[in-house]
Amino acid sequence: MLEGLYRQFEPLGRAEELEVEFMARCWWRLYRAWRYENSENLGSVSREIGELQQLEKSYQRADEEREAIVLGLQKMIDELSVAREVPSDLKDRFFVLTSTKEEKWKLFEEKAEEVLKKKESELELSAGSLWTPECRRKALVHITLVAAVASYKNLPRSAQQNVKLKLSQHVIPNRDALDKILRYETTSERSLDRAINRLDRLQRRRKGELILPPVDVHLS
Repeated sequence: MLEGLYRQFEPLGRAEELEVEFMARCWWRLYRAWRYENSENLGSVSREIGELQQLEKSYQRADEEREAIVLGLQKMIDELSVAREVPSDLKDRFFVLTSTKEEKWKLFEEKAEEVLKKKESELELSAGSLWTPECRRKALVHITLVAAVASYKNLPRSAQQNVKLKLSQHVIPNRDALDKILRYETTSERSLDRAINRLDRLQRRRKGELILPPVDVHLS
């Protein structure tokens, strides 16, 4: 770092060299603050790692259960596609597979009814006829299952989302560590700014350039 600063600022004389060396120390202190912040974050995560691992396992189980539900529903759709009529036990199997009750089925069925009415309207205009009651019932159940599949597929993957959310809570250090980091960084940055300004004035003086008076602004 010091060699890089020497190449960049090309100091001449011991005074300029000392300012460049001081700048290197300031930068190193800032790196030290960043390393401390990272260690605090890692330490915080390490303290929670056991809970996070258990949490991830539970979320993974939830994801696997949802994938099993989607697969089971898809099989029902395939079965319905080749069946002459709706199997009498299909709704009961739906409830067992999804661990839900009649209310959940009705939500999907309401969406399916809207889609089916639109299709019936198109059929009336194009074919001039309506479906038979059994054909309509089969179509309604089919669309209901498709709606259920879409609903489960569109859910975010809980393992990824929730573990990421839990980890993000440890991105910022605790209050005591954060206060220490901010004070340390602020002191180092102020020292760095002063060193850069002093070096600039020294080099301007050496080159015979105009030296502007220092500006000190206090905001309140």
